[in-house]
Amino acid sequence: MTDDPQRWKTPTPEEQDHRQLRAELETGDWRADYEAAVTEMSAFELQYGLTSECFYERYQAGALKPSDDFQRWAVRYEMYRDRHPDLEADMLLALGRADQPLA
Repeated sequence: MTDDPQRWKTPTPEEQDHRQLRAELETGDWRADYEAAVTEMSAFELQYGLTSECFYERYQAGALKPSDDFQRWAVRYEMYRDRHPDLEADMLLALGRADQPLA
């Protein structure tokens, strides 16, 4: 088994800020976190005229000037992305169609 070199890398100040913000925004209730992420992402999308997916690609590529809004938007997008499969599976179970993907 090989050890992941990223695992032992000292986080940059930006990475530390990112982790801290995510810890502050997560409530422990993943459905509430998901709803908050969607609500805030929608507001950012209207404000900046970008979809969250497009924004995140640009943010990850370093194509956007750093700002508090962008850091928060990135964290919310990650929370959404991380929770989306869980929510989709729960909706399928509730509909009695756990064997079918949502269309």
